[in-house]
Amino acid sequence: MKNIETVIEETVYHRGIKYPQEFATFKNKHIEAMYGGMSVLNLKRKRNIPEKRALADFDTELELSAKHFSLAITDHNIKKHDIKGKPKLENEVVKNSKATRQTLLSRGIKPEELGAEEDLKRIEKRREREDLLIIK
Repeated sequence: MKNIETVIEETVYHRGIKYPQEFATFKNKHIEAMYGGMSVLNLKRKRNIPEKRALADFDTELELSAKHFSLAITDHNIKKHDIKGKPKLENEVVKNSKATRQTLLSRGIKPEELGAEEDLKRIEKRREREDLLIIK
């Protein structure tokens, strides 16, 4: 299965979001809607994540699943309803991200209150070292 961000990027590219900066704005709108208006930068600060690192490298499994779900719904609806144009595409991702947030809130989960997980890059390096030890 392709990474949902790759899928959604391809989908919106053919419908009006062409440039990397536009896609970054699209993703930021998704994150802000998912986290109750909190910007990526403020979320990183709250979780003590370095500014130059990807937020997803520190996401919990629940957050990754929620983001995937929200973007999968967005991709589905864009294709089903043939949504075109940057404002309409952004509106669709915001609607779906807010709906996903509401589902989480209804279960007592505030995404912005979840703590950062261990750095994904640190985990990958540890696994590489462990694999080398097993081989030896």
